[in-house]
Amino acid sequence: MLPLIQKEPFDFVITFSDGIAQGVASRLEEVGLDVPEDIQVIGFDHIDSLEYLKHVISTIEVPVAQMMANLINILEAIPSKNQSLRSLTKLHLK
Repeated sequence: MLPLIQKEPFDFVITFSDGIAQGVASRLEEVGLDVPEDIQVIGFDHIDSLEYLKHVISTIEVPVAQMMANLINILEAIPSKNQSLRSLTKLHLK
């Protein structure tokens, strides 16, 4: 990772999950960077035990249950195949 950082400095890393974000944060600290002062690390699943983990990361919470409930409501509200409905679900950054 160090050659990549030395070649092209960057401000943040976005990962697929908070667990991977923790691993990235550990590696960044091993090469001398301070997370989150020097570089931000962002995960993408908001695990419940996030506050107990070593590194301070941001996470994106995807409200899957709410999205599925909205989908069911939309499907039930469509009276014909020619009509379309829309719904907006907000993602929360923590």
